[in-house]
Amino acid sequence: MEINIRCYGTVLKIIGSERVEITVKPEATVSDALNRLVEEYSGLEEIIHDQESLVIMRDGNHLECSTRLAENDLLSISTPPMRD
Repeated sequence: MEINIRCYGTVLKIIGSERVEITVKPEATVSDALNRLVEEYSGLEEIIHDQESLVIMRDGNHLECSTRLAENDLLSISTPPMRD
């Protein structure tokens, strides 16, 4: 299924595009989508390996990595504005 990703902050800098589309298996979770992004965009491993350091939202709601996704979901992914 197709998932749309809107990128912000460090994620945007690494991917180089504000919006990308990825393909994941049906019944995929947020974690599956993040793993797919790492496969496609080198450099993301550094920030995605610690998934708790990301802000991931759908329809204005924060998502857990175990949240199931649906066809054509639009996820917004960013690093927090202030990091240690």
